Amino acid sequence: MVQGSRFTVTLKVTSFLGLFDAKSVTVTKLGVPAPVLSIQGENPRFATHSGTLQLMATASLPEMSCVGMDLSNAKMGFTWHETTGHFGGPLAQTSKNPRILVLLPGTLQVGLAYDFRVVGQMTDTPWLNNSASVTVLVESQPVEARISGGAYRQIGRDLDFDLDGSSSYDPDDDPVQFSFFWSCKVASSDADCSGLISFANFSRPTLKVPSATLPVGYYLFSLFAAKGPRNDTALATVEITAGAPPVINIASLTSAKYNPSSYVYISATVTSGLSFST
Repeated sequence: MVQGSRFTVTLKVTSFLGLFDAKSVTVTKLGVPAPVLSIQGENPRFATHSGTLQLMATASLPEMSCVGMDLSNAKMGFTWHETTGHFGGPLAQTSKNPRILVLLPGTLQVGLAYDFRVVGQMTDTPWLNNSASVTVLVESQPVEARISGGAYRQIGRDLDFDLDGSSSYDPDDDPVQFSFFWSCKVASSDADCSGLISFANFSRPTLKVPSATLPVGYYLFSLFAAKGPRNDTALATVEITAGAPPVINIASLTSAKYNPSSYVYISATVTSGLSFST
């Protein structure tokens, strides 16, 4: 087949009722082989709203005797596109390497499918080009119920205290509000949760417990946090002691996962109904 020759390929599909449809594509024979492009990884690719998406294009020229050294050593340029129209963010200069497309957390919306296409062309002869595509499916993630202050705390019976679940986290950033439900179970023979029933609002993110409400003992508090069908449960053990000892609260961690080489910073606060100094 000589350079510049054209041919058309047609695909015709016919049903058993005799209905049919056809699509055609016209191919032009180039004088030199076009670059070969692919996008590394699986297709389709799965991603999340809170994660970073990185797509990397691989390009090469076919090894053929008819390709001169000047073409084999030629430079290529790359342009990224999103063809469904769902994506409105930047696609150029997202990384130092134009072959790599990097989309930051919060960029992709849950439940949508995106089609990313990269076009690679010879810098000196842009008409000599090729493309590759990948479909990216954005999956939903579980919510995380969180109780500030740590999984265990010691509270004096003469002190008010709060159990705060407002730091519960949705990695999908769904605008739907969390729904909450608190429950209390005794964890020792001298404990009694019945004092909470008369006044506590168990459906708020923060459960407020006035002083002298619970007898001395161990209690297991459970927070159920939900957004639609996604839900999670967090637990906290509270020991009620006599008197009014200082209260130590440990802040929730900022992430559920850390790299082995990273530092994990944990902070705590100490409060007391009595005057004290450190």
